[in-house]
Amino acid sequence: MSTVYERPKSRYAWFERHDVIPLTVAEDVFEGEIVARVTADGSIKAYNPDASDGTENPIGVVVYDAAEANGLANIAFRGTFGDIFALIKLTETFDGDDATTDFTLSRTAYEVESVAVGGTVLTEGTDYTVDGKTLSFTNAPASGTGNIEIVYKGKPESDDFWKLAPAILIETVTEY
Repeated sequence: MSTVYERPKSRYAWFERHDVIPLTVAEDVFEGEIVARVTADGSIKAYNPDASDGTENPIGVVVYDAAEANGLANIAFRGTFGDIFALIKLTETFDGDDATTDFTLSRTAYEVESVAVGGTVLTEGTDYTVDGKTLSFTNAPASGTGNIEIVYKGKPESDDFWKLAPAILIETVTEY
């Protein structure tokens, strides 16, 4: 199985008011930038994975607009993003074996865009069903490397926040 993440096409992410907090930043930051807090003085700066001053521990992502040093930046905090607010588009592939009819997706499928076997797009309800994380075929797909492809939308997980930021915040998100 392989998973491909694709950022959705809309311009802005939607967050509940309490999930975005305006904070004063100590340096210029841009929309979509991951930020962290300096341990010594609590100031907000760009995330730096090689640092040892606290900025190696990301706390959130700048959303909506950039901010200049000493200005306010809207920060969506880690932990609040992805709980119930957004879906990400995923493409997963599986190998048929002429016997298996049920395949386990990595996420619960909330909206299935397409299921194809050997390049032929199938019909939901007739050729397959999806229930949560289970994709069930009416007939077992034939053998072939990567011959099954499902494109669907699922909830982000906590690690996705950092894998996909800032792209998921800038050009995201389907509201859930």
